[in-house]
Amino acid sequence: MAFDLTRYLDRIGLTETPPPTLEGLARLHWAQMTTLPFENIDPLIGRLPSLTDEDLEAKLITGGRGGYCVELNGLLARALPLLGFQSRPVLARVRLGAAQGGWRSHYAHLVSQDGQDWIIDTAFGRDTYQAPLNLADPEEQALGDGFFRQRPDHETGETVIERKKPDGSWFALYGFDRIPVAPPDIDAVNILSTHPAARMFPHHLMVAIAVPGGRLTLLDRTHKRLVNGLEEVREITSRDDMGAVLTGPFRLTLDDALVAQVWERVLAAPPLPPR
Repeated sequence: MAFDLTRYLDRIGLTETPPPTLEGLARLHWAQMTTLPFENIDPLIGRLPSLTDEDLEAKLITGGRGGYCVELNGLLARALPLLGFQSRPVLARVRLGAAQGGWRSHYAHLVSQDGQDWIIDTAFGRDTYQAPLNLADPEEQALGDGFFRQRPDHETGETVIERKKPDGSWFALYGFDRIPVAPPDIDAVNILSTHPAARMFPHHLMVAIAVPGGRLTLLDRTHKRLVNGLEEVREITSRDDMGAVLTGPFRLTLDDALVAQVWERVLAAPPLPPR
């Protein structure tokens, strides 16, 4: 089926088609991050997300759901060429502060614009940069609610994306390379998301959405609102409370049966791995 660009733009709240410029790319990136939440509900309940065009549109555009990297950035990949952008996928090894990453389990995009390469990523949950990151700039970049930078890792051959912590130190998010990515590689990332050995996705609920000045996150039962440097934290206390948060601040369309499944998985979640 042909990708319905008009319906996609309407879903992410854009009444005008963004131009194929850096400003247009930033507008598109921000619009998707503030309307399509990062969420791993399907892997959490043991369901492998479908990556077909039809199923992605049914879930993310008409179904009122969010998704994770291969879904959210996969949807974005379908829109980019129709909007005049030249892009190509990259796979990354998640680090989350470690010196090196594990599986190539994260999916993002490089976009060539104004003679330079920019990386865009609407789906790294609570730590995602909120605007395109310039890969030609070695200095820190203010990208929404935080400062980010890229640096070469000569030992692994990767480019590492880092977020600046409040104490001024740098926290490695992930490292990516520029090896060509084929559709089977993306399918493999998807399959890994539900593998029992995966660190987070099959075991812990993760939801995030960008808002002006910050972001909202949910990790198992811990709901955080970090806006303009002020953090509010509270614990989800019941299934009804969980449903109200998921369908309210995170804008997810979920029926009662699915909320009940999520709540059962959250209650049974193992201790969080160290970060």
